[in-house]
Amino acid sequence: NGDRLPMPRSLTLLLEADDLSHASPAHVAACALVFFPAECVGWRTQWRGWLQQHPLLGKRQRAALDALAENFIGGSSAAAGARLDGLAFALRDCGPAAAPMTVSARIGTLCALLDGHFAVA
Repeated sequence: NGDRLPMPRSLTLLLEADDLSHASPAHVAACALVFFPAECVGWRTQWRGWLQQHPLLGKRQRAALDALAENFIGGSSAAAGARLDGLAFALRDCGPAAAPMTVSARIGTLCALLDGHFAVA
C-alpha cells in the first residue's frame, strides 16, 4: 500500500525467511536478497563479525568472549572432556520457545543482550 515505517538511523532490520514461494519477483528484487545456506554461514561467522565491529571491546576481551562462545555455544571440547553445545541444549532441554527461532536469531539475540550490557558498563 506504499506506507513507510519511520525508523531511527541506529536501527538495523534483518528479515529471515524460510522460502520465497509467495513473494513476487519485484519484491525479491527490491529486497536485494542474497541466500547463503546455513552450511556456508554458521553461527561463528555472525558471532565473529559482531566481535570485530564492537567498539568497546579490546583484543583481550574479544579473545576471551570468543573462547567462551566456542566452549559454551559451539560444542568444543571442554577441559573435562565433555562436549558442551549450548544451542543443542537450548533446543533439546529448555522447552518450546514462544516462537521458533533460527540459530542466527539466537546468536543475534545474544549479541543484542551483550550490546546492552556493555553499553551500561
